[in-house]
Amino acid sequence: MKNRRDFIKVLSTSGAALMLPLNFGASIFEKREVKSLRFGICADVHKDIMHDADLRMKTFIEEANEEDLDFIIQLGDFCRPYDYNRNFMSIWNSYPGKKYHVLGNHDMDGGFTRDQVVKYWNALGKNYSFDSNGYHFIVLDGNDKDPSPDRPSGYARFIGEEQLNWLEYNLEGTKLPTIIFCHQGMDNDFGGV
Repeated sequence: MKNRRDFIKVLSTSGAALMLPLNFGASIFEKREVKSLRFGICADVHKDIMHDADLRMKTFIEEANEEDLDFIIQLGDFCRPYDYNRNFMSIWNSYPGKKYHVLGNHDMDGGFTRDQVVKYWNALGKNYSFDSNGYHFIVLDGNDKDPSPDRPSGYARFIGEEQLNWLEYNLEGTKLPTIIFCHQGMDNDFGGV
C-alpha cells in the first residue's frame, strides 16, 4: 500500500479491524513498546425504550468505578435529549474519569438533531478524536445522509465526504496506533457504513 488512503480503502472493503497500525514509514510488523490500556464500553442502552436502562447504567458505572480505567465510552443508542432523561445522564456523569460518546442511529428519534444530542450529552462533537495512554482514538458519526438514490432504506448509515476528509486529515496527523469507534458497523454489506 502506498499511503493511508489506500489502507483505508482496503480496510473499508475488507470487514474493518478496529486496531489500525498507522505508522506507514515502518513495517506494520515492526515491534513497538506496548502500553497497557483499559477502558469500559457500553452500547445500545436504549434508555427511551428499555425498562431497566437505569439499572444497567448504574451497574456499568459501579463496575467502571471498581476498575482502573483510562476512560469509558458509550457507543450509541444511549438516550434522547428529553428532560426526563436527566437522571439517567446523572448516572453516566457520576463516573469521575474521562467519558466519551458516539452517536447511534436511535439517539435522534423523536425529531432531535445530532447537534441537540451532542449538546445534551456534553459530548466533544459528532465526530472527534482524542489520545489516551499512547493510543489515538477516532469517533465517527455514521449518521450522515447518503446522497445516493440507491441508498439502503431505514436509518442512516453513511459517512459523508466532509467527515471522510476530516478522517484522512486526522489519520495523517498521528503516528500512534489508532482505534476507531462508530455505532454502525464498518462493513458495507450488513447495514454498516
